[in-house]
Amino acid sequence: MECDTRHPQGLPRVGALDTTLDACLVRHWPRLCAIVWHRGGAELLEHFLPEDLAQDVAIRALEQRPGFTYQGEQAFVRWIATLARRVVMDSARLLASRPPCLSIKRSIDGGTTTVPPSWIPGSERSPADLADLNEEVHRVLKALATLSEKDRAALVCVRFEYRSIAEAAEELGCSHQAVVQRLRHGMACLWRALDPRATQERT
Repeated sequence: MECDTRHPQGLPRVGALDTTLDACLVRHWPRLCAIVWHRGGAELLEHFLPEDLAQDVAIRALEQRPGFTYQGEQAFVRWIATLARRVVMDSARLLASRPPCLSIKRSIDGGTTTVPPSWIPGSERSPADLADLNEEVHRVLKALATLSEKDRAALVCVRFEYRSIAEAAEELGCSHQAVVQRLRHGMACLWRALDPRATQERT
């Protein structure tokens, strides 16, 4: 695994990074799944798995491969977070527009022939690596679920989407100080959930 999400910020391990678009998507896959899971809300997630929504984001990103230029981890994360918010909004509109008597059927619009709908991050990796990636996703989502809504919202905005304190305060409708306090508490709770040994060592 190239992304160590045991760190509350989900930052990649130090070392040479593969800056191709595919590698960046794989590296930040747990982060991306966490963003769409948080942004999707309970109603949307009754119909769409986080991995489905994240796959839509990846497909939209890959459609822009010809013009993609790596400009650093922060810029990349902010870009895919923006795509993620758009996918969540589009999926919510799709869900709202369906007739009440009809169930929604999941479909992926590949957009171009260069992006197959069946593509998933790491699809060329070994089964063991893919299993590790899926385990990491579910571990992060389970840990985020232990946080309060306010703490989680601040944490996702700042640490997962790389948005500023000011941007988070504007979205959440609270003061900068409230964002900082929620962020600190959320990070501490997330760390304990991801690494129970940290709590055990203090007891």
